[in-house]
Amino acid sequence: MAMGGAFQLTDPGSDGIFYNPSLLVEDTRFGLSRTSFNSEATFLTMSASTGWWGGGVGLGLQALSYTTNAVNVREILNAEEDLLTSGQQAASELVATVGYSRSIGDLSWGISAKTVEHRLEGTKDLAGAVDLGVSVLIGRFRVGLAAQHFGTNLHMGESTLDLANQVTAGASFQRWIVGPFDLGASAALSREADGTVTPALGGEIAWWPVVGRTFTGWIGIRPVENGPSPQLTFGGAFYGDALGMEYAFQDFGSFGNAHRFGINWR
Repeated sequence: MAMGGAFQLTDPGSDGIFYNPSLLVEDTRFGLSRTSFNSEATFLTMSASTGWWGGGVGLGLQALSYTTNAVNVREILNAEEDLLTSGQQAASELVATVGYSRSIGDLSWGISAKTVEHRLEGTKDLAGAVDLGVSVLIGRFRVGLAAQHFGTNLHMGESTLDLANQVTAGASFQRWIVGPFDLGASAALSREADGTVTPALGGEIAWWPVVGRTFTGWIGIRPVENGPSPQLTFGGAFYGDALGMEYAFQDFGSFGNAHRFGINWR
């Protein structure tokens, strides 16, 4: 979020399961986060990863609750506006994901399976989907390609909703040392199900006054199709040995803002 939606592929942590399943690592990691959209919506995530069967295995849970004025599932906006304004209908979305990755030669490959549940005022449905991913380290850069959310439709009442599948290409680098700082950056280009192409770009700077104690700052650019958001995002983190605490912010102008707090362990 702080890097404009351009996920850092070089050091993904357990959250990699939400972006590209080939990024699941073999060491043990765990993360929790809570995002508040103008106090009108809440988004919770949990992720964990560890080594298994010669590769990395991961688990992810995502839960979003909000209100909307949509009378059926097809009328829900494909943008953040519903998350930032109050509505008459209660809605929620829950996604549970399990994934596996393994390196073959220079390439890391990954696959994940997920269930997607959507609820809107007494109606609900459950769909299944898969993600596929591949990534490779080229010098200082890690390059990745992911195809996500390909699966069955949601049927709620008389409405049918396709899953919001997308294909994302990204590239990242970290640990470019300039004086006392480590610099990094990440870029991504996503093609949505309706053909919309969305770019994202983020940068980071890290400073470690003491070994094992690192302060990190992030900034990003994230254009939002048909949304109220300006383009700038930012955030920061503190990492002490195995424990990390993270924060991200995005301003939505007259609609309000979003705050995300996270904690992770490795």
